[in-house]
Amino acid sequence: MEEAISKLKRHSLCLQLSGTREVKLELIFDYFDLKELKLHLDYWKYACLVNEIDLYASAEERSSLMAFCKDIEKLMEGFYILSRHEDKRIEVMTLRYIKKWREKNRCDSLSKAEQQKPGHVLKWFAEKYRYEYALAEIMDMLDAVINLRQYDSYYRHSTVFFFMAINAFVSMVYE
Repeated sequence: MEEAISKLKRHSLCLQLSGTREVKLELIFDYFDLKELKLHLDYWKYACLVNEIDLYASAEERSSLMAFCKDIEKLMEGFYILSRHEDKRIEVMTLRYIKKWREKNRCDSLSKAEQQKPGHVLKWFAEKYRYEYALAEIMDMLDAVINLRQYDSYYRHSTVFFFMAINAFVSMVYE
């Protein structure tokens, strides 16, 4: 019985989000496509802005949140490009699905130059934000999502996995 449960959990993002950068990125992008990550991030922004716990009460705090989220989106896209996930997935897809899949994994936050050198985006993020600040911001956002009174059950269901993915992205920047 324990062995059967172990086999099921082997595919859990939660239990396998460790190892090399390549392994972590493969697990994250197998679980979420880029569009889903962006939709989750948008939901987290929404939760932060409408939540009644006043983590982002002032205009300055809201402005900082919006800038941070924009930078997190760039970070996600940078890691997506570095993961070469698109190349791996397209190899096994039929032509019929390639166009639809590419639409879900479009990097539209990065400039063409940033797309050519995504490593620079990671370096830029690390220079702009101290690790402690980035982690604190993510934790505040998680707090806002958890405490949102009227939540969307789809996003609520995968809150932990999204947090783990974003936390992994941020941690990998500073490794």
